[in-house]
Amino acid sequence: MRQLAEEENLISLSVPGNVGGRFSVLTPVGLFPAMFAGIDVVPLLLGAKREKREGVSRAVGGAVVDYLFQEQARNIKVLFPYCDRLKTFGDWYLQLFAESLGKLKNRRGMVVRSGQTGVVAVGVTDQHSQLQLYKDGPGDKSFFFFTVKNQPDVSVPPMFNQYLSFQVLEGKTFAQLMEAEAEGTMQSLERNSLPVFQYELDNADSETLGALIFMFEMQTAITGYMMNINPFDQPGVEDGKQIARKLLEGKGK
Repeated sequence: MRQLAEEENLISLSVPGNVGGRFSVLTPVGLFPAMFAGIDVVPLLLGAKREKREGVSRAVGGAVVDYLFQEQARNIKVLFPYCDRLKTFGDWYLQLFAESLGKLKNRRGMVVRSGQTGVVAVGVTDQHSQLQLYKDGPGDKSFFFFTVKNQPDVSVPPMFNQYLSFQVLEGKTFAQLMEAEAEGTMQSLERNSLPVFQYELDNADSETLGALIFMFEMQTAITGYMMNINPFDQPGVEDGKQIARKLLEGKGK
């Protein structure tokens, strides 16, 4: 694409050559489409800048946790955002996590088959569809909950309060219901001696998202170095692309 732009004298963005796609959200690769969609990217960058200044210890701590869980054969990492706005953040993180840490060989060329399988389970929807497996099934998972203190909120109006099951909801806010559901799920998993971690966010705004993106990029890179693998390449993906290209060129099977 760069060659095409130069040959055709097209205006193009300056994209860092040493930053892979999954790490490029906070470069023009990710910022330009966001601006084109009408998103103010300044708070996003402010959040990332703040995290770079203040959040290294959080990234290191998270990397240690991920490394230890791999060593303990907890091969499935479940993200549990109790906020719909964080669902797509979870989708992005799964790509970052999978492509960066899922490697056949380490830096010494030894076969290690490293990595964990990531899953996004959105509360409370997936709490009801998947919790049975998580709580009573194989103990090969770790759980990371994302809860948000301040969200747009409404209260449950008094209705059908002649029924006990409705009385408990009367006057409660939607945020209170989500908080109770998240806390109930976490405690239920902990009772089965399963590892549970919670990220309690003040808001789910652009600045918070920028901080999260930067923190998890740092955390993933640090985890890769702790595992003695290259977190920035993706040979498994490239192999499939090369096979597909040969098939299109009529050189494959």
